[in-house]
Amino acid sequence: MKRIIYLFLGLLLLLAGGWWLTRPALHDPIDPSQVQQVRLRGGATGDREATGEERAQVIAWFNSGSDPRENSALAGATPESSIRITFRDGSHLSLYRSGADFEVQDFRRQKPRYYWLRQPDLRGLLDQLAGRR
Repeated sequence: MKRIIYLFLGLLLLLAGGWWLTRPALHDPIDPSQVQQVRLRGGATGDREATGEERAQVIAWFNSGSDPRENSALAGATPESSIRITFRDGSHLSLYRSGADFEVQDFRRQKPRYYWLRQPDLRGLLDQLAGRR
């Protein structure tokens, strides 16, 4: 009887570990070749398309983001600035100046993902767009 219980517990632990290892990552990097447009919006700067240099910088900063934390309840303040990245397949993701870091709303998959991300340069750009710098 003990063998059956140990076998069952071992199988359960193996399944849980497999699920944890194969679950999709919360923060997926951006392939620059798939980006169609990057728009910068802010109370201080209005709405404009990013220059080529800004576009490359936003993508590099986003890809280097750390500490993703789920935000399924969409908690946070009303954003004063945002960055919208549109992809060639029509999907998009948005970065919002909200909370201590910034919020990502990612619509690249069937089920949208909402999470906080930490990256000081992107946060600085969002602060600048909002007129906070």
